[in-house]
Amino acid sequence: MVFYEGFFQLSLLMNHPFQFQEFFQHHFIIQFLCFIMNLNLLLQFQCAILIQEWLLLLIIGLIDSIDNCIIDISIMILLIILIC
Repeated sequence: MVFYEGFFQLSLLMNHPFQFQEFFQHHFIIQFLCFIMNLNLLLQFQCAILIQEWLLLLIIGLIDSIDNCIIDISIMILLIILIC
């Protein structure tokens, strides 16, 4: 439930990218860990769609604040590679 709530919040933020930077800095790691823990419960095609959504969010995060999210992005990309 926490995962879906977090993912819904992230989906809403995609419509409001100016709010993404604040969310990214404060809640990103917690939400991403929920995403990783629940990823194995999803079907394979759902996994691919969600990873695409996260990669899109990464791009938005890079555009909004390149200095603050490089470490978080490196960790996230490493985890995605390990999952796949």
